[in-house]
Amino acid sequence: MAAVPLSGPLAAGYRVRRTVTAQEQAVAGKWSRGDTYRVKLDIDAQADMTWVVVSDPVPAGATILGSGLGRDSQIATRGERRKGMAWPAYTERTPQATASTTSTCPRAPSRSSTRCA
Repeated sequence: MAAVPLSGPLAAGYRVRRTVTAQEQAVAGKWSRGDTYRVKLDIDAQADMTWVVVSDPVPAGATILGSGLGRDSQIATRGERRKGMAWPAYTERTPQATASTTSTCPRAPSRSSTRCA
């Protein structure tokens, strides 16, 4: 039991909201092999920050689309968008996670999206 009971989400420096939206599903409302989805991260810094890394894990069995390998193509990721003032200096896509390093994360909402299968 916590010393102070939480009545709602606690934000200490950042507010991050992660939204998963189905893009293509064989059966609506049910996940199966071959389905694709988009992950959207909304990040709100409460103060200007420098050299921020946002790492979003990839679920087991999923693959980040848009690497250009095998049957994967850049066309599959054409809907990826970034909004706001935080633009990554470097983005790393591994089988385990996607991580974006931003040199400056100003006190303003930012949004990033990735498509997975």
